[in-house]
Amino acid sequence: MRYKDEELVLEFVYAYVSFGSGDERTIVADARFLNKESRSPAGEPGVTIKGRASESELQSGLEYRFVGRWREHHKHGWQFCFDSFVLSKPSSRRGIVAYLKTAPGIGPGIARRIYDEYGSDSVESIRLDPLGVAHNVERLSPNRAQHASEFLTEQAGLESSTVDLLEITSGLGIPSRVVRLALKKWGARASEFIRRNPFHLMSFPGVGFLTADRVYASLGGDPAAIKRQALAIENDLASDRSGSTYHPASFASMSLREKISGAKPDAPRAVRLLSRAGRIATYRDGGLWISLHRYASAEDRLADSIRRLASR
Repeated sequence: MRYKDEELVLEFVYAYVSFGSGDERTIVADARFLNKESRSPAGEPGVTIKGRASESELQSGLEYRFVGRWREHHKHGWQFCFDSFVLSKPSSRRGIVAYLKTAPGIGPGIARRIYDEYGSDSVESIRLDPLGVAHNVERLSPNRAQHASEFLTEQAGLESSTVDLLEITSGLGIPSRVVRLALKKWGARASEFIRRNPFHLMSFPGVGFLTADRVYASLGGDPAAIKRQALAIENDLASDRSGSTYHPASFASMSLREKISGAKPDAPRAVRLLSRAGRIATYRDGGLWISLHRYASAEDRLADSIRRLASR
């Protein structure tokens, strides 16, 4: 049985199984609900979570927002299988102290003193008024307080961007790891970057033109945009398996007829855009022929090598 996608705010306890490496590491771990009234589908206050995370990305005692779904394992019972997560601003004393300790220059002692001074407002206080906190908290220098403020501001942006990215990509066939990769590449501006140009998603494994185009359409992108048409042609050139380096210009027209809906195709303009951008190579021989620039360059290098060998 599978539940719908949802978001849980949990305190991470510890991982008792971890396999793989880097971004592909999969963990099975214990966590617990922050809200004492919350329960798993089995009625338990604790949660078994499973998903991908880099080493040391999840730390004991910190609170995270996990997005995923419940699944019932035939042997281990209910598990919350997360697709993505982000560090969340905590609410308990222990969580706030642990959260503050993640900021550069904030050790356990200073974190506790900040909490003793500001209580549940500790994170917001150092984020918004680092110099004031430095003045009131013993052994916290203004410089360290400023660095901590910048770090915590970035964390807040990451949380907001993660939620926005999940809203953008939900139900559109985007692999779950793409959200994490986008956050690593662009940080707190990731969702803004994708909203401005959804085709940037194509830089990640598992996202082709058609998938990125679904995101583009869902965000209200202009179906007639020449850049969209150019990307469709480039994608078809890259995925062609005929063995030919160059194709007649009619290839571009056929590509647009198959890929572009809701707009009048303009293959000549799209080809000119790709050529000006250095994405394709062209030549004329009884008509216009086009090729991906990297394929044409590789063919030229091969031809030069053959000529050199033949001349010896």
